[in-house]
Amino acid sequence: MRLFLQWLLVLLLMGVALSGAFAEVRLAAMFSDNMVLQRDMLIPVWGWAEAGERVVVTLGERKGAATAGADGKWMVKLQPQLERKAKALGNYANGTAALVRPWLVAYDQALAAGESPPPPPAALPDPRDMKLPTGLWNGMIAPLVPYAIRGAIFYQGEHNVWDSAPYALLFPAMIQCWRKHWGEGDFPFIWVQLPNYMPIEPQPPAESLWASLREAQDQTLSLPNTGQACTLDIGETASIHPPNKQDVGRRLALIAEKMVYGQDVVAYGPRFVGMKVEENRVRISYTEVDGGLVVQGGGPLKGFAICGEDKQWVWAEAQIEGDTVVLTSPEVPKPVAVRYAYANSPICNLYNQAGLPAYQFATDKREK
Repeated sequence: MRLFLQWLLVLLLMGVALSGAFAEVRLAAMFSDNMVLQRDMLIPVWGWAEAGERVVVTLGERKGAATAGADGKWMVKLQPQLERKAKALGNYANGTAALVRPWLVAYDQALAAGESPPPPPAALPDPRDMKLPTGLWNGMIAPLVPYAIRGAIFYQGEHNVWDSAPYALLFPAMIQCWRKHWGEGDFPFIWVQLPNYMPIEPQPPAESLWASLREAQDQTLSLPNTGQACTLDIGETASIHPPNKQDVGRRLALIAEKMVYGQDVVAYGPRFVGMKVEENRVRISYTEVDGGLVVQGGGPLKGFAICGEDKQWVWAEAQIEGDTVVLTSPEVPKPVAVRYAYANSPICNLYNQAGLPAYQFATDKREK
């Protein structure tokens, strides 16, 4: 697997100064040693100083200057970092006081050696002890604007399953809000569709809280430059925080590689594109099949439910035919709707040749 940071970010060694001028010039809290900066984009750096103070920021050979406004805030935008090399960020007040923070280096070295780390200088709070403010936007996102980013990866939704209808409006509105504030256009936004969770149900459920929320997430793909990673197969029925983060990260990385960087990789599992009733059978068509549909682990194909006009859902017998799946049931002579993996914790095993799982769908939900 390719290193995640190789395709998205470049690590830049940052050094922030300690001197008598620290009380006059300070960086925003996110700027510290060993932080991550976005390559190939302008690099905004900002902070506060005495009103009218001239501040010069350097990154390797790049340099920018600004004058603090009446509110004390200053900002410079350094030219893009194109090289994959560590650099040190210098910060100067009135061109004289160099800001360097070797304490963080000593701190990390001590931890690596199993020793007690040195305390932070009295003039500097330990960033590891900073309290996170509450509220997703005001507390966690707004302070990052206009930090240079190439895109966003998002994993959330568990607490919205009780009312998924508003989520179908709120989630895309949130994405549009972030894009508006950053002013970088429709930057890539990739999220994790909720995984399987809660006890397995032996019969097809008429409704499902988690499946309904996944549908709301799926609808958000109507926004441009968005992607969604399917994780229906790597959750846990008894844990809302499944431990398998490696496969979650791998699937997110595949989407970014394909969608953002144009690499020739298979990034998605099979996606529903059409349904055709053929007398007592239903044929489901897919895209993203990558050479053909397969039953993961062998055995019968599971996870499909069909119903007639009475809306009584039953499990269907499913057979793969090329890039389609054909469904039948003696209990449903005239099928009208199909669902796949539509449950809190579905049993489903349709994949493509790349080993990626098929996304859930519900044809009756798409008609509304």
